[in-house]
Amino acid sequence: AAINAKGSDVMFDIFMVSGAGTGVAVAIGGSSTVRNSEITGAGYTDGINASGTGIRVISNYIHDVNGDGIELTTTAPRDILILGNIIDSCAGRGVNITGAAAANATPVPVIGNTIYNCTLSGLRVVDADMLVEFYNNMFYSNGTSSAYNVEWAAGNAELISFHRNNVFYQGAGGASGNLSGATANATEFTTDPLLTNPASGDFTISSGSSPAAGAGSPTSFLGATGTNYQDIGAMQRQVTAGGGGQRVIGG
Repeated sequence: AAINAKGSDVMFDIFMVSGAGTGVAVAIGGSSTVRNSEITGAGYTDGINASGTGIRVISNYIHDVNGDGIELTTTAPRDILILGNIIDSCAGRGVNITGAAAANATPVPVIGNTIYNCTLSGLRVVDADMLVEFYNNMFYSNGTSSAYNVEWAAGNAELISFHRNNVFYQGAGGASGNLSGATANATEFTTDPLLTNPASGDFTISSGSSPAAGAGSPTSFLGATGTNYQDIGAMQRQVTAGGGGQRVIGG
């Protein structure tokens, strides 16, 4: 790997391009963090591969790698967080959770990510006992004829995992079905999220009429009852609060 995390390492503001092997490998227990970094290049087999017990992947741009954006092979999924990342045009899956977990294992949270145009599934979970909580994510045009935007390869997502407030959109770039082993519920959307120009790397929402606009969870917070601020996906709009001020959530 280009970087081997050793325990409780914190890596941020790193630009990794055209390397070999895995971009960042986490194979030791602890709580390593990869944040605000970019990993790209066909030489990388995976952007990030975690086989240890702890990894936090926050606000990164992982794109155009030769394998998965993020692969979790751990069998003891605790202290893991995948939050606010953009994963774009990977030759494998966006997030690939392949480890075999014990029943009632600690959940894997996958929150507020945008996963776009990966050759294979946007999110793939292999083991029926793996508990995943995924919400506020945008899955857009992932998959070929044998893969999906979201794929539960064994079991059924509704039996053990939890999901809400996601967008699953299979646009022109996706050649397969939208969901396998999971079903969109009343908080989720399968319509075009109206991104500005995702093919050129602009994942902002182009219109307030997007189904992702103000549709994230929670829909009201910080005392702003009835006011929606949080968008689905990694990119957040600037909005005017009730008091006339402005705030930016995420970025």
